[in-house]
Amino acid sequence: MASTRRHTPTLKVKKPQVESLKGLSEGMTSIAKKSFELDYGLILNLLHVEIDDMALTTLAQFYDPPLRCFTFQDFQLAPTLEEFAKILGCNLEDHGPYVGLGEEPPMREIAKALHLTSAEVSSWLEDKKNDRKGVSKGFSRSVLEAKAQALLEKKDWKPFNAVLALLVYGLVLFPDVENFVDFSAIGVFIAGNPVSALLADLYYSLNIKYEGKDSFVSNPAGLKWHQRMMALTEKDIFWYSRELDGTEIILNCGDFPNVPLMGTRGCINHNPVLAFRQLGYPMEDKPDNHLLEEFILKEGEENPALQVEETKKIKKQWRHEGNQSQEFEGLYTQEKARREYLQANMERVIAQKNQEFEEQLRLEVGRKQEFENLYFQERESCEHIQAEIEHILRVYEERVARLNEELEDVNTKMAQRGMVLELVWGDSDRWRDEFAKLAAFSNMVIENLPKKLAKAEIAMSYYEIPSDIKKFMEYCKEMVEYYKEELAEAKKAFNVDL
Repeated sequence: MASTRRHTPTLKVKKPQVESLKGLSEGMTSIAKKSFELDYGLILNLLHVEIDDMALTTLAQFYDPPLRCFTFQDFQLAPTLEEFAKILGCNLEDHGPYVGLGEEPPMREIAKALHLTSAEVSSWLEDKKNDRKGVSKGFSRSVLEAKAQALLEKKDWKPFNAVLALLVYGLVLFPDVENFVDFSAIGVFIAGNPVSALLADLYYSLNIKYEGKDSFVSNPAGLKWHQRMMALTEKDIFWYSRELDGTEIILNCGDFPNVPLMGTRGCINHNPVLAFRQLGYPMEDKPDNHLLEEFILKEGEENPALQVEETKKIKKQWRHEGNQSQEFEGLYTQEKARREYLQANMERVIAQKNQEFEEQLRLEVGRKQEFENLYFQERESCEHIQAEIEHILRVYEERVARLNEELEDVNTKMAQRGMVLELVWGDSDRWRDEFAKLAAFSNMVIENLPKKLAKAEIAMSYYEIPSDIKKFMEYCKEMVEYYKEELAEAKKAFNVDL
């Protein structure tokens, strides 16, 4: 079938508010996250995807409605079920596709999927105005987030994971009414496989936009993306990912020449033959036109009977495909039961280990408290001892300073006394010399004076000597004897040889 593109659409990219959902997911343990991935795939990764609205708006210009693909200069790209399954971490064989368009999920099924009671889930139900449908039934975002927070605090992981997954389905994958999870998203959640519904909604939304009357108005801010995509050729594309090795491709469904997809707003066909190259298979020639036959079933079709008939036909064809894989689903059910049994055992062991760990932690906290008390006591004692040592050091420093001052004073006095001693020793030598001279003179007098007195006494015997002279001579003798005695004492005292 040749392309009949007429115009490009005006797109308004609405970015979901996911900060609160991120906060809930960040409170999960690693084991809870692994359990979530086993049950719901990798949908939490979508909370961290940065949305470039200019890139999406520019890419939409290359959408080819009749062919259900994006057509560039010399190549085509078509989103596929297999690629979506890899991105979402879902196995297409685990669950059949979503075929619940127009059906209202029973409350007991919703409660079972959420692992909660029907009474509690029913109390959340409310109606919300919907610009397309008039009124939508479902659950308020605030109610679901409050429940998830309560389950998170109790670490009741099974229902918590289910409620968080439902929030992602309703607010990120299949949003309709703002801050509201309607029955359409809930129906896909219960089906357990969002891949086919998500791909259907993508193709359906682009087709509906292209049927509008408004043309796309280019934005200068998006010019860079526009230029890049216009310049792309088949040589710029990395055509195949090894992650798709071994993946079985769904080429058609029952009597349909291609793959009919049922989404939350309508039904539309998907043309896998256009995606052979990106799925690892060669495209040797142009596909037959009948393999690209268009099919679209719009929401609110004027002929309700036709809509019901076509919907039943799609459901029948997919259920026929599902019967062919019934054996595999039985094995999967057994494997899932075994996995749930192992998960329950693992949770029981983890709970036991957590209890042991908490008890050990309490003991460690008690020991830590005792250690801290002992530490503060010892620190206080050490601070007291340190204060005493510092006081003693200050006292000794003052004493040493005082002793240094006294020593300096003594040194000064000693220096002064040394000078005095030098003077005294000098005077002592001088006086010693003078004393020696005097002693020599005295010795000479003591030695000669008695001789002189003796001669004078002999000479006086011939004369009449006056009595005063005699007395004087006697006195001189006495003085000579006295002087000898004093001189002898002086020699002993001064230890000199006179």
